[in-house]
Amino acid sequence: MPEKLVILSDTHFKESARLPEPLETAIDGANLVVHAGDFVAPEFYDSLLHRKPLLCALGNSDNAALRARIPEIGERVVQGHRIAVIHGWGAARDLLERIAQRIDCSRYSLVVFGHSHFPEIRSYAGTLFLNPGSPTEKRFSPHHTYAEVEVTGAGVGTPKIINL
Repeated sequence: MPEKLVILSDTHFKESARLPEPLETAIDGANLVVHAGDFVAPEFYDSLLHRKPLLCALGNSDNAALRARIPEIGERVVQGHRIAVIHGWGAARDLLERIAQRIDCSRYSLVVFGHSHFPEIRSYAGTLFLNPGSPTEKRFSPHHTYAEVEVTGAGVGTPKIINL
């Protein structure tokens, strides 16, 4: 049976903010939520953590309370395939390449990253990389976005970027 992953990043939430309703519905139907950092509000992190299984990484805008609870790089095996999540840093221009130098790409079937707020799906160094963009702060992207992907024993499916 496939596992559905709902993937988001860079929410930059204050205490009482809420996700767009279509994303809330997608999370309800997910087996795993992946968040690539910059939660900002610990309350939002806690709400996701208590709602669904959560794989996440620390973002550069996450505060000290979150730094004590969230790893720099998150990892999980899903249906026999290793998935990593890392936020990213620096300029957007060569972000994926910097991340690929920081981790051992050969260990992963999928690497999720964020930071740029710009959605991207790309194969690099034999590994699938996915940036879901941001569902709440699009910045230079034309849309608010998140991503979905199914994972089966046969592999990681083709990710979909969802415009909100």
